[in-house]
Amino acid sequence: MKRLAIILAMGMMYSCGSGSSFGSLNVNWLIAVGDCEESGVEVLNFRLLENGVDALVPFETAKCNRGIQGTKEGIKIEGIPAGTYTLVIEGLKAVEDEKEKTTIELVGVSENVVITDRQLTSIPPVILTLKTATLRLSWKFSNGKMCGTNGISSVQASLIDEPGNEVMPPTVFACELPTAQDGRAPGILITNLPAKEELTVFAYGLDLNGFARFFGETDFDTLPGTEAVAEVDLNPIIEPDAEQDDTPPVR
Repeated sequence: MKRLAIILAMGMMYSCGSGSSFGSLNVNWLIAVGDCEESGVEVLNFRLLENGVDALVPFETAKCNRGIQGTKEGIKIEGIPAGTYTLVIEGLKAVEDEKEKTTIELVGVSENVVITDRQLTSIPPVILTLKTATLRLSWKFSNGKMCGTNGISSVQASLIDEPGNEVMPPTVFACELPTAQDGRAPGILITNLPAKEELTVFAYGLDLNGFARFFGETDFDTLPGTEAVAEVDLNPIIEPDAEQDDTPPVR
């Protein structure tokens, strides 16, 4: 009986020990525009996400110049639990001052990366592009009054780049801005904007019938992975005492 108990215990230990399987991954990368030096990126983070959760903690890191445009060696990530992952590569912008906040300049994604037990997985080179920017958009009236006092119920905003291409089509928002949170200024958060661009926002203040009564515009610059802030001053399109029936609605 004692011998049988020992055998059973050893069997359980073996079963528990063999329950986890691990594989490896070969990764290489290519920057879509320019190279590491031109992008100002020195180090890359390699994240393997399973259902949005990081499987590797801490992240695997490597010098950017080990990619195809540099030494071409790439990296080999080992000890990855078997499974299916999303690989995310983040290019960190080099900072000269330690007080500066490190930002993610480049990003690349490879979906459905399958890691199998004791196997080396190779995937096509991951393309790194500029991380998109965001905008916190707000507006105020040049006469100092509020939305309701000015008879404005909504604001239609659009974004245009420097050559005149439409970045965001005309979109209607409630005139009253959302309440500020986490110490941030109130505003509309617009995501997935092209980085390293000068954009112009055009905004119309619309009355209940959809007629444009106020207009404003302003320029702002976008940077990879950062949040730009733009506040538009809305000015009356026509004088308050003038007839307003001939002002066309903005659609």
